[in-house]
Amino acid sequence: MEKMNGFELYEEMRMIDDKVKICFLTANKSIYGTLIHISSELKENQFIQKPIQNEELIKIINEITS
Repeated sequence: MEKMNGFELYEEMRMIDDKVKICFLTANKSIYGTLIHISSELKENQFIQKPIQNEELIKIINEITS
């Protein structure tokens, strides 16, 4: 994304719909420190770190969306 990062997109989406389901997927191991300011709103399984197997990703997304 050129104009905003994932955190900015998250904030914009929450202003439109505060019940929107969000999942962060990253390969950046230091991302968890950056997420502290929003972590109280999100469940632990909404932070997915790559690499991840397809089956595990599908399982997590199903948990989040159910």
